Amino acid sequence: MCGAGTLCGCYSLGIWFQVEEFVRNRDWRQLKPKLLPLLDDSSVVYDQVRHIDVLPMYIIGQHNYNELASLLLCAGMPVDALDNRSHTMLHGAAGGGELQLTKMLLDLGAYVNVKNSKGYTPIMKAAYYNHLEVVKVLLQAGADTRAKNNERLTALDLARKNRAREVEEYLGQFPH
Repeated sequence: MCGAGTLCGCYSLGIWFQVEEFVRNRDWRQLKPKLLPLLDDSSVVYDQVRHIDVLPMYIIGQHNYNELASLLLCAGMPVDALDNRSHTMLHGAAGGGELQLTKMLLDLGAYVNVKNSKGYTPIMKAAYYNHLEVVKVLLQAGADTRAKNNERLTALDLARKNRAREVEEYLGQFPH
């Protein structure tokens, strides 16, 4: 496990160089077998990663795989890399309520208002799932409360839709 505050010093050089080569070549099919041993093989994430042919940025973020995210980022994966549904790790971290990973990704320059294929921004994901502290961090980083998804819903609309009362109350004080 990585120590607090580390980003790149958590893995053996052998693993790091192998992952770096596959990231540089953007070869997910070759990278996947190197990543699977880093995941708990009893986890839902392991099963999802094992059965897909694209890098699951949302899954990595949502399930707080800080170490895996750190490894990929250190190996050269862009912080705003998209998966096949235009999710970034920030979408996953925000939607999963992963405060520390959200902060780390923002500190590394993740675009706070990135939209996925359905038009959702990270703050929309956090608002829908009632992750108030993540919403606050995203707002501090410049998240747009007026952005609308493909259904023309804002983060506040999504909080209301899912009865995320804490976030709804908090977002009610911002322009929408």
